[in-house]
Amino acid sequence: MTTTHSPRTATDIFGASKALVGMIHLLPLPGSAAGCDSLQAVIDRALHEAELIQQAGFDALLIENTHDRPYLRRHVGPEVVAAMSVISRTIRNSIGLPMGVQVLAGDNRA
Repeated sequence: MTTTHSPRTATDIFGASKALVGMIHLLPLPGSAAGCDSLQAVIDRALHEAELIQQAGFDALLIENTHDRPYLRRHVGPEVVAAMSVISRTIRNSIGLPMGVQVLAGDNRA
C-alpha cells in the first residue's frame, strides 16, 4: 500500500499563512577551524537563545552552523552531522516550537 502526503503549508504548521522564524547562529562547533568551546557550551548557548526566541513570541526557529568558517565545500564530516543532531534534539526536547536545521556547506545529504 502506497501512501502519498500532501505538502504542508504554513497554515498547516502554524495556523496562519505567515510565521515569524527566529535564527540561532551556533557557536563554532568542536572540530571546526574556529571551534574552541565544548559541545555542551554550544548546546547551552543555543538552548538559551531558543528560550529567548520562544519568550519573544516567535512561531518557529532555525539553527545554523554559521561560525564554522571557512565553510567546507560540498561535504561535511560525520562530526558536524552528529553535533547538529544532538543540538537540535536538545532544543526540540525543551522548546515546543517547530524548527529547522541548516548545515552551511552545501551538503544536502547531511
